Amino acid sequence: PLRGLVLALEPGHGGSDSGARGVSGSQEKNINRWAVEELARQLEAAGARTVIVRPQDEALSLGARVRRAVAADADLFISVHANAAGHARGYLSVSGTSTYYKWPFCRDLSAAIHARLLEITRLNDFGNVGNFNYYPLRANTWMPTVLVEQAFMTHPGDEAKMLDPEFRREMMRAVLLGAEDWLKRVRAEARD
Repeated sequence: PLRGLVLALEPGHGGSDSGARGVSGSQEKNINRWAVEELARQLEAAGARTVIVRPQDEALSLGARVRRAVAADADLFISVHANAAGHARGYLSVSGTSTYYKWPFCRDLSAAIHARLLEITRLNDFGNVGNFNYYPLRANTWMPTVLVEQAFMTHPGDEAKMLDPEFRREMMRAVLLGAEDWLKRVRAEARD
């Protein structure tokens, strides 16, 4: 179902913006990049073309990331991050995977990816959240756009999973399968 499509992939943060820091000291920007590189491999094996909008470890504005996706004529935009809890009492126990979208037309794609993440990773459900005000989600008013928060950097178990290459493969397979599920449904509805 993905053959011939162009997917823009955004590893969150980069350069001097390392994002969240895990309990072991890992940096979110690296976890995001490793995940996006794995997702790109899997998508390309499925026949899609990918463009990583932040291909280097660089500080790149969110606007520039969106412009790169537009310049590539991307059909979908997937932003990959790792979540973190604040420092209130009990924050080390907050865990799970979640997806986010801004516009109603992105809800079904986000929900399909979220469902596959829960099924395949068995992580806790931290939700599929709409009307989320992250710039790449907000700016893409014509392109289905989803933000995936893989799991929590601040949860020792979640962080260990994100650092495990085999778990990363499975998690990104869930993202791919969710996108395929959504695309099959959209194409079936278009035929009806």
